[in-house]
Amino acid sequence: MGILVPKMELDAFLDSWLARAPALAHRLSTDRRGRPLPKRWAFYRLRRLAEAHMRERTEPRVILVPGLRGVGKTTLLCQLFLSLYAKDLPVFYLPVDRLYRSVGPVLLEALEKISSRVEGPKVILLDEVTHHRDWAGDLKLAYDYDPD
Repeated sequence: MGILVPKMELDAFLDSWLARAPALAHRLSTDRRGRPLPKRWAFYRLRRLAEAHMRERTEPRVILVPGLRGVGKTTLLCQLFLSLYAKDLPVFYLPVDRLYRSVGPVLLEALEKISSRVEGPKVILLDEVTHHRDWAGDLKLAYDYDPD
């Protein structure tokens, strides 16, 4: 039988997680010696799209990054997070598997709380989103809820 971990409140989880995200993103986007992993073409394309959205509220507002396990999706998201974070843009990196284990299946509520923290365009990078059973429905509702 596994050890039961007490569930955190969503606000406490988000405050704690958002404070730790830059350090974790750095660790997940560097090699064992601390050197940055190479950036692929997708990084530059996604950064251009994110920056354009922040400036001009351009579409697309939702981008999915599919891929097999181990191809570099998390590395890509962390590199993008750090690049936008370094420019002091409103960017959030949220691993949904950690949210699910710490708080429960509250993806929509988390997205609404993050959206309410920042007015205007923002970038929310969701990693391991398929750990949440109704992720597609929650993303659709969040998309409808926040025009930015």
